[in-house]
Amino acid sequence: MSSTKELLYMKKTLDASSNVIWNEMKKIKESSDEIKINIRRRWIWELIQNASDCTTNNRKVDINISYKNKTLIFSHNGLPFTYENLLDLITQISSKQSSPEEKTGKFGTGFMSTHLLSEVVKLQGPFICDDSKIVNMNFLVNRTGSEYDEFRENTKKMLDSLEELNNSLPDKDFVLEETKFIYSIEENGEINKAVQEGIEELEDIIPLILTFNKNINSITCNGNQFKIAEEKNLLSKDNYKIKKVKVDNKGEINDQNALLVVDDGVVEIACFYKFDSLSNIANLLPISEKSAKLFCRFPLIGTEKFSFPIFMNSKLFEVELDRDGIRDNNEINLGLIKRGVSLYEKFLDFVSNEKFSDHFNICHIGSQ
Repeated sequence: MSSTKELLYMKKTLDASSNVIWNEMKKIKESSDEIKINIRRRWIWELIQNASDCTTNNRKVDINISYKNKTLIFSHNGLPFTYENLLDLITQISSKQSSPEEKTGKFGTGFMSTHLLSEVVKLQGPFICDDSKIVNMNFLVNRTGSEYDEFRENTKKMLDSLEELNNSLPDKDFVLEETKFIYSIEENGEINKAVQEGIEELEDIIPLILTFNKNINSITCNGNQFKIAEEKNLLSKDNYKIKKVKVDNKGEINDQNALLVVDDGVVEIACFYKFDSLSNIANLLPISEKSAKLFCRFPLIGTEKFSFPIFMNSKLFEVELDRDGIRDNNEINLGLIKRGVSLYEKFLDFVSNEKFSDHFNICHIGSQ
């Protein structure tokens, strides 16, 4: 039997969790239009981040996104949910900061942005119980509730369902192989627009995602699979290398949207280029005004006007809680930016002496 102190601790934990989630849901519903736009752009990156965390050192993850018949299904073949993972998702009290593992997601509050699509999410896939047995999971994450007490009660019911799942018996016939997040999309113009724009933005920068994130093997969007087909070093020095990256889409290598990357092992900078076979010249392409410029393996939505002319990535960036920027006065970030500037100088030297054109496209620096 639980002691009085344990019961009080459980009540306080439930209250703290419910307060965090309640405020995040109010933020999604009641924020200004500008903030809502960024939230609408975040949902797809939060799901991909968490999928990329579900990997081991010797295996990459394959991601599949399907949207049809008012249903969005996001699935991956990475590591299954554990008791702690699902507890993190339900309570939004993440162990990410205390974990020695390198994690960018781990079901922090960023996952809440996916509830813009639906307040109820169905989870399916394998589940590893506390005693290491594996069972099939069919779990509802329910964030409905117009009043706080109703909302808190739904959170408590999810915790009770988690205990039932943890104590369930293994399925005798089979165990599901993929983890799925299933969202039923209502007839809502804003939500449908968010889904479409999220998928379109992903497809626009998939080469960056596959290059900056070594955990992902492939991404499939509505049947179109993308994976790195060619990664070739063009120049190697003691402290950096320059390489080109091309992506395979449905068996075809894309020469029209290839990447030129400069990498020193800590910071990467990159831009898109388009190869013209007639002139044998590569045309450097500008960055869209809608694209984030800074990446911490994934785009930091909100850095579109950052004063750097091409993309910059580092997994070591100290990012804001909402992953909408980096802390400007953080010493680690300042050091990383300086490394990026140094790589940019080397990048300019390289493209000036090789068969590249349209250099002006990689020299625009904003006013901020």
